[in-house]
Amino acid sequence: MIIGGTKWVIAGFAGERRGAVRMRLPIFLVSHGSGLSMPRDNIVLRRITRDPTSAKDAEVVVGEILAHHERLPLLVEGLQSLEDITLAKTSHALERIAAAEPGLLAGSVPPITRSARSDPVPMVRLHMAMLLGEIPIEKEDLDRVIGTLEHLLAEDDNLFVQSWSIVSLTRIGMRVPTSKPRIVGAIWPFREHESGLLQARAGRAIEVLEKG
Repeated sequence: MIIGGTKWVIAGFAGERRGAVRMRLPIFLVSHGSGLSMPRDNIVLRRITRDPTSAKDAEVVVGEILAHHERLPLLVEGLQSLEDITLAKTSHALERIAAAEPGLLAGSVPPITRSARSDPVPMVRLHMAMLLGEIPIEKEDLDRVIGTLEHLLAEDDNLFVQSWSIVSLTRIGMRVPTSKPRIVGAIWPFREHESGLLQARAGRAIEVLEKG
């Protein structure tokens, strides 16, 4: 692929997951004069998975990225990992960044929504559902974000993912009043859901949206 006179090639590895194997897209582009280049070392992902049994690595990475914003793309690459531990820690770190400095993730909507829609790990989808309600959304990304949360609410088989999708949709509706009719329409059927959790969450969301 030629961009601005420079030849760019896609680097990375793809695999398939059918139960134990995961399918991932290539995770980054590297400039190269001829032929494929080997993937570069990602110091952020290496650091975040140093101790698979501890959440401290993710907290350390969050602090580093809040201090050095230019490292954020290295963390976002973790959403394309083949390893569940990397995915879980990456999504946790991104959710913490969204809570602390949501504007940092405004430019990362495409990989976040892709991960929210397709990742087989419920914890990853949960963190994506949570942070999508925190980050500022550009006008051109609004339909993508709302559509992703609507998908999670209607199709996900995890009640906590569905519940947080309602919360995030409500937050977006309060920030973007023109989106309220669509969001109310998506949440309304869950007032009679078989899950008491979703019934309560949907009822409260409708109340907030109609009053706000």
